[in-house]
Amino acid sequence: MFGIPNDVAMQVVAVGFIIGVLQDSCETALNSSTDALFTAAACMAEDDQLAKKRPARITPFPSAIGRRGSLPVLRFQP
Repeated sequence: MFGIPNDVAMQVVAVGFIIGVLQDSCETALNSSTDALFTAAACMAEDDQLAKKRPARITPFPSAIGRRGSLPVLRFQP
């Protein structure tokens, strides 16, 4: 058809198939990465909201109180 030899036509079909597979793989990878990005953003937003509702208290360890020449050691208490 159109004067194109069969071997050239089959090569064009093969190249089109390979491009289709690569395009589908790239779309899937991009979709998965954006899903992970949006999930991380939602988790960070939720963490920020929870932190605003209940602030953390930071208190020094009892063993660090009164030591000279050392920085106070802090621990996190939810």
